[in-house]
Amino acid sequence: MRTILLSMLIVAVAWTAEPKHPELPFKISELKLIDSVDLSKADPGYEFEQYPKNSVSYGEVLGRKALIQENKPGSGSKYVSVRIAKNKGLVAGKAYVITVDYPEDVARGFILRNHGAEITRGWHTGAALGDGLEIPYVYSHPESINYPLSGKWKQWVSVFHLHDKFSNIHTIRGKGQRPFAPKDGFHVVLAHFSHKDAPLSKGLALGKISIYEAPSHDEISLALTLPPKELPHRHLFYREEMADGVLGRRAGQEPGVIKHKDWFEYHARLMKYLGINTFSKDLLEFGANQGWDQSKYGGNKWVWGSDTPQLWGQIIDLAAQYDLNVLPYYEYCGSKGQHGHGNKKTCRTLYQRKKGPKGRDDYTHISWTEPHNADVTDPATYEDFRKMLDCTVTPFSNKANFAGVWIRTRNSQLPISFSDRCLDLYAVETGNDPVTRQQLIDNKESYQKYLDWWFGKRKEFLTKVRDFVQKDAGVENGVVLFTADASEGGTGVGKKGIVTDQPSIWKSATINYDDVLANKLALESQLAMRGTWGGWEWQHSVPPADPKRYTDTDDIIMTYGFNRLYTVSSTEQTDPFVAKDGLAMIRHYVLNEHAINKGGNSKDALLGYFVSDFDVAGPYHMLAEARALAYSDPKYLGYLASAVYSSGFTEYQRAFNQAFLSLPAVPSELLSNVSSQKEVMVREYKTKEHGTWYAVVNTDLNDAIDVKIKLPKAKQLVDAVTKAKVKAKAGTVTVSLYPGQVLTWHSDS
Repeated sequence: MRTILLSMLIVAVAWTAEPKHPELPFKISELKLIDSVDLSKADPGYEFEQYPKNSVSYGEVLGRKALIQENKPGSGSKYVSVRIAKNKGLVAGKAYVITVDYPEDVARGFILRNHGAEITRGWHTGAALGDGLEIPYVYSHPESINYPLSGKWKQWVSVFHLHDKFSNIHTIRGKGQRPFAPKDGFHVVLAHFSHKDAPLSKGLALGKISIYEAPSHDEISLALTLPPKELPHRHLFYREEMADGVLGRRAGQEPGVIKHKDWFEYHARLMKYLGINTFSKDLLEFGANQGWDQSKYGGNKWVWGSDTPQLWGQIIDLAAQYDLNVLPYYEYCGSKGQHGHGNKKTCRTLYQRKKGPKGRDDYTHISWTEPHNADVTDPATYEDFRKMLDCTVTPFSNKANFAGVWIRTRNSQLPISFSDRCLDLYAVETGNDPVTRQQLIDNKESYQKYLDWWFGKRKEFLTKVRDFVQKDAGVENGVVLFTADASEGGTGVGKKGIVTDQPSIWKSATINYDDVLANKLALESQLAMRGTWGGWEWQHSVPPADPKRYTDTDDIIMTYGFNRLYTVSSTEQTDPFVAKDGLAMIRHYVLNEHAINKGGNSKDALLGYFVSDFDVAGPYHMLAEARALAYSDPKYLGYLASAVYSSGFTEYQRAFNQAFLSLPAVPSELLSNVSSQKEVMVREYKTKEHGTWYAVVNTDLNDAIDVKIKLPKAKQLVDAVTKAKVKAKAGTVTVSLYPGQVLTWHSDS
């Protein structure tokens, strides 16, 4: 009997195919080792520091020795640091690989700062939050998901290009020097939030930190298999908010990279490694010129010039050299030169309480963003922005492939205006009797009619922008992406509590994950007028997205913001954002600005200026994007990053990006009853002349084993990435997928 049972077990194991996880384009063991420090040793050398003093202990975790820095109730921010690769022959501009060994045993949060490239990145395991719970400035919309733990030691692996100069463990933002050069080595810091910001994390547990020489750029660039050129393609892109301090653009700040073009070439190479196909650069940051030539329309009298007016042209050349699309990014608030249009601050609040400095009519308490705004109902505003497009798009549209333009409004930049001019224009265009501000305050119906008119005027403005880009600027079929969400972390369920799939483990207020989906709270938050307080007018400062207005409009898309898993886990939440040309989704990272500090005081920084994005560890790193594809199918997928966009789980990112870009940007259908497991979802992409594509996505938190996909009409299926034949039996393909895995197939039929 025992023999029979054993035989049955062997057969069962043979029938089960474990999913194949992606691999890096190099083997760590075959790379040239530059230096390595074993943190599990009580005296590792390398100028080892710990904060607070005596906060580190040593023990065994999952069968290996580890440095342990516990996160106990009441404890503050912590870190350990070393200076690595001193006198090891490092070369500025060269690519290197950094690895960190860590155990995946319990819920933990990690933050790594690589001062060799001024990259800060966080990751978390299990039910840990990642982003801080009570960070300064913004609410992080906390979500705790019970991500399965592997129970193994893992490795965080990141490719980077070494800078010319490095700071010590305190990153500079204002005046300051970067005293270290490649011969001196660079600091690596592993940090952790305070217990109040990371209540479930057990703290740091670490093994070795190692530095290797990276293979050549050509060896590690990801080969993309794109759809035929006759079909529309998809776009992956990112924008970095606080990254370019390394260029030393503030007075008294020593640059980390001497030649600005070099730094952007590092970005282009990293994009090719990650499989990101579209280069996005902020040309306006809170309205300020970020590296383009404004001399054509009046120089500083119109727009204050940048100290690098030729930079944008150099980036265009890099994009062409590295075969990258281009998507310029604008935070437009009217021109800010000596006599700029934005200086006029023509938009007026509804209540006109004059709460700003010296009685200025400000919408919000963020006084430094309030001196400039632009009224989308004013023809002069379009003309002002048109000139900017004429300087930044028209001269370059024949030098690189422009995808279009990306506009994002920050608070009070393109607000709803209740000026006398606007009220008079409203009356003329609608045929209504003239209205006063008091009437709009007193009569909700009149107020709603006015808002409807204003949102229509915003559409008119964006339509003119689209037409200029496509016709005058020379970007045929160029899209206009508009991000109405001004916040770093995006919107969410508000301060109702931590969204979680296991409320019982939390002492804090929680809201059930399934309830958030059932009530479409992510969608509700993005369509709602902003909440306000203290007599300010945040609701008018940052008008929300109105995607339904663009359902039948060509080439203008209101972007849907995602941040947490619940924002991408239902079709109903994203459906209203699907425009005629598809869906654009933007990931809003939280930044966690100033969250590493002493005693909760954001001004008492432990590590100098601090911002960091967070990833979920391992395959879950791309689970949100995989669910976005399965449930909603975005054609444009972008990221608003805190600083240098990077990752330590690039094998999963590369696999997803490769699959995502192999699909044509055509309408798709979510198929039902074709998968033997409901968590594995299948989308179908039909074309008239180029066959049919399929996307098979595991949306679950667990492996999907031996899933049967029935596609009886599909003939001669091939993998859309590798072009290998997909084995099918009687129209059924059996596959096993890891969490977040995406397979893409193509059939000629």
